[in-house]
Amino acid sequence: MAEIVAAAAVVHAPQLLSRPPHEDMAKLDRSTAVLERFGEVLAETRPDAVILIGLDHLETFWLEAVPAFTLVLSPDVTAHYMDQQKTVRVDTGLATRILHGVIERDFDLTYSQDALLGHAFLTPLTYVLGERDVPVVPLLVNTYLPPIPSPRRAHALGRAIAAARLPRLR
Repeated sequence: MAEIVAAAAVVHAPQLLSRPPHEDMAKLDRSTAVLERFGEVLAETRPDAVILIGLDHLETFWLEAVPAFTLVLSPDVTAHYMDQQKTVRVDTGLATRILHGVIERDFDLTYSQDALLGHAFLTPLTYVLGERDVPVVPLLVNTYLPPIPSPRRAHALGRAIAAARLPRLR
C-alpha cells in the first residue's frame, strides 16, 4: 500500500511569482524561503509522486464547466501565470488509480486530459518542486464559483483517496 512520506499546506499567492514593487519584498522572500525548505524535504524523502492540490480561480475552468474537484490525467501539465510557466510530468497511473478508487467509494470526480493550471499550481511547482524530476498528480478544487465544495466535502474526498488503498509505487 502507498504511504505518505511528507505533507504540507503552502501559500500560493500570485505576488510570490510576479513580485510587484508595491509589496514588501522581505515578506515575499520569507514566504518563498519556506516553500524552498519544503522542497528540501522532498529531496530528503524522495517521493515517487506528489499529489498537488490547488485551487482553481477560473484560470483552468470557465463557465462552460465548473467542476468541484478535478484530477489531471494528461502525460504532462503546464502551469502558468503572467509570463511564467512550467511543464511537469503527471503520474497518470497514480492519477487513474485515485480516480477509480474514489469512484468505487461513491465519490464522483471529474478528470481532465487538457488542463492549463494557474498560479495556485505554478507557485509550489516553482518553489517547492523546483528542478526536481518528480511526477505530480494535480487535483483542482473549485474555490471561485458557487457551489463551492464545503470543507466537509473536501474532507470526504481525502478520506475516499485514503480508502482507495493505492498500491505502493516503489
